Amino acid sequence: MTFQLIKSSEIKYWCDKFSTRSDVAVDTEFSRVTTYWPRLALIQLSDGVDTVLIDPLEKGRDLSPVDDLLANPDVVKIFHSCRQDLEVLNKVFGRLPVNLFDTQLAYMFLHLADEISLARLLEEYADITLNKSKQNANWMRRPLPRSQLEYAAKDVCYLPNVKDKLESELLAKHRLSWLYEEQHHLYVPETFDPTRDYWQRLAKRGNHKPQQLHYLKGLCDWREKMAIKLDYNRRRVLSDEVILKIAETGELLLETDDLSEDSVRLLASAWDDLQQVPESNWPKRLSRKPMTLKQQEKLELMKLKLVEIANDLGVSEKLIASTSDLKAFVRGEVDIPFLKGWRAQILGQKGILS
Repeated sequence: MTFQLIKSSEIKYWCDKFSTRSDVAVDTEFSRVTTYWPRLALIQLSDGVDTVLIDPLEKGRDLSPVDDLLANPDVVKIFHSCRQDLEVLNKVFGRLPVNLFDTQLAYMFLHLADEISLARLLEEYADITLNKSKQNANWMRRPLPRSQLEYAAKDVCYLPNVKDKLESELLAKHRLSWLYEEQHHLYVPETFDPTRDYWQRLAKRGNHKPQQLHYLKGLCDWREKMAIKLDYNRRRVLSDEVILKIAETGELLLETDDLSEDSVRLLASAWDDLQQVPESNWPKRLSRKPMTLKQQEKLELMKLKLVEIANDLGVSEKLIASTSDLKAFVRGEVDIPFLKGWRAQILGQKGILS
């Protein structure tokens, strides 16, 4: 395997060259340990023959040719487990790449697996052993050691060949359209927006009263705004545990977190504002109504049918439907993923929806 860490003057040449290919593998290295937004540290591109690495941290570096390549609808962009890569690219370029092929997702449509690592995928489809010892390396340091650069290059150079094999298998099983349908729904700009319902995750940790839920929501919303403004990891602003303690006790506790004076003042102001919100505007208590015996019986029957269908197809049942989706269905809800598209097609054929 050969690769190049290219200069600024070479970026356009290589992106123009890759734009003439039918597909190109893409990967990124980034850091987000202490920040709200991921910080791009490296871009890897490969057509299976040529592999180049681009350092985005060099001052004055023009990455617009990369943006143009990723936005080219005539070139398939191959990723492996691409959500985090898409998040950082969306942040850098203000838009998502188009015409994607996620090899992890493609694999899931062919095998009884909830997910697969890149190392395992390359072992199965390329007979390549990947050393992942650099997986948690510091990608922000400069210069990057050659061992790290080689590690990064291997993440993309074999993917075009693997993609071809996965695509052939999907076509043979008439599932390629399933993959593209799934990607169309999974990878849309709205899913990369700042979190707006984090409070609901914390609310599930206990049986909170409406006023406590009001505090949870208000504190989580304030923290999200501060984290975005400061570009801090949200827990660096205020931990989940402190938010829960404040919401549950109704007392503003500040001594437990290392907040700046400005942050303390802003939090105190936000807390005062929360006290002024009328009870009619508090969130409703989370519904915990147990299922009826008939609903429980239907749920268990659907679970058994789902396992049978998944085994027949050779895919994970979690890819078809989650337990929460099944529970929502037996409770009579209608906005459920498996009532649409390829899922509805196969479940309808097998009689699971009747």
